[in-house]
Amino acid sequence: MLAAAAARASSATLGVPSCSAATSASLSLNPTPALCEEAGYDSPEAYRYAYILATRHRAKAYREECRDRDNTTDRDTTDLDVDRDDGRGGLAL
Repeated sequence: MLAAAAARASSATLGVPSCSAATSASLSLNPTPALCEEAGYDSPEAYRYAYILATRHRAKAYREECRDRDNTTDRDTTDLDVDRDDGRGGLAL
């Protein structure tokens, strides 16, 4: 017990956050009444629904961004292959 208190105290003085990502995710799926009230939701179910919906929207946006980036990269490298020599044949004179 004393060791845990000492670890918390040392992490606080070093500026290291004491809660982990797992704790943060846990609070998002099992919010406290104060967290619900602060976010403007009347129940934990409404908070969880909004959290899951926001996560799905971020995932969809990320998939679309990756798809656009892959399509752009494929098109750009194809243009480069046509326009430029790769240099394997030696110096062009």
